[in-house]
Amino acid sequence: MTNKNNKFMLSYCRLLMVFSLGLFVSVSPMAAAEGLITDISYPSGDFSDFNDGKPVGSVSFGYFQEPGGTRSGAELAIMSDISAYTSGRLSGVLYFGKNSEGVEDVFAGYSISLLFHTDFSHVNIQSGVGIFLGESLVCDEDVDTDSEEECKKESIGAFFPELGVSIDFGGVRIYPYVRRYFDSKIHNKENRDAYGLQLGIHF
Repeated sequence: MTNKNNKFMLSYCRLLMVFSLGLFVSVSPMAAAEGLITDISYPSGDFSDFNDGKPVGSVSFGYFQEPGGTRSGAELAIMSDISAYTSGRLSGVLYFGKNSEGVEDVFAGYSISLLFHTDFSHVNIQSGVGIFLGESLVCDEDVDTDSEEECKKESIGAFFPELGVSIDFGGVRIYPYVRRYFDSKIHNKENRDAYGLQLGIHF
């Protein structure tokens, strides 16, 4: 492996470690708080008792990619129902591959989403919007140099609408979905769509 590839992998591993640590710190208190919220018993007939004793949250792991297969990503998410027809989700996202110029592009960060859904027992349509904030690591493979400048970091933000189908069987949740990204750096001008699948458990 060349020095250039070694430096890219080292930078990639550092970004992954920061991403993992940040997600653990962010999600752990939310999961603990959600556990307390789930155990609250509301008076009969209270509008806030929308879940009728059913689990209101889930933790899931997902994988997504662009239709062309040039870039893909992984996502760890915690989601909680806000009402019978609304949910909120916090996710840690790692996205990697080549952008439209053929340059290695890795970015990691967090997204928060507001989702609206039907209220059936096992299968529900879900749609909403989300925002992503993170950091991008761009490495130009065409740069033939041993300098650290071949990989550079930059901040990135994105907005995305989302449409999916939530399938619930007991304590397991399966969620195929599609998204369209609009990011601040236009990382892929030809293809902003992504499709994915999340597998989760309810709590």
